[in-house]
Amino acid sequence: MEATSDHMSHLKGRMDYGHQAIGVMLACGELVLNYAILLYDKSQSKIDMVSSIANTLPEPPNIGYLLCDSWYTCDVEVFFRTTKGKLALDKYQLRSATGIRRFWLLMSLTHFLCCVGSGVLRSFSEGYEYWQTLVLRNVVQHVYNCGKNGTPLAMLGKG
Repeated sequence: MEATSDHMSHLKGRMDYGHQAIGVMLACGELVLNYAILLYDKSQSKIDMVSSIANTLPEPPNIGYLLCDSWYTCDVEVFFRTTKGKLALDKYQLRSATGIRRFWLLMSLTHFLCCVGSGVLRSFSEGYEYWQTLVLRNVVQHVYNCGKNGTPLAMLGKG
């Protein structure tokens, strides 16, 4: 597999072979957003990688601080656990670094949409529930309208 190496799996409590990632989360009050997910590149130190990410962070309008930790922080761990569970992202096996980056981009976009896409700031779980309810409501409304207009059930989903 591309871009893999041996590393300590804190989850398994032993050495493991696979991909390593560096995740950066931004938090403001109760809102926590994914800022960056990078494959760990062993040709650089983690400190250098995090420093280069920190240099791209927006300047806070008031007072801000940067917390860096080599262990999963609570927010990062919650981000991965929640998005994997809600979006069934633990069902995929990607082997190329490009595929993983694209997958993380989709996951980050979905997370962002759930948190801020409705125009109201929400936690990921609240936003996910909001969008899930909205989509279901729209599907039910569409089926109702089709029935009201005499559209045969066989025609639903076509066109």
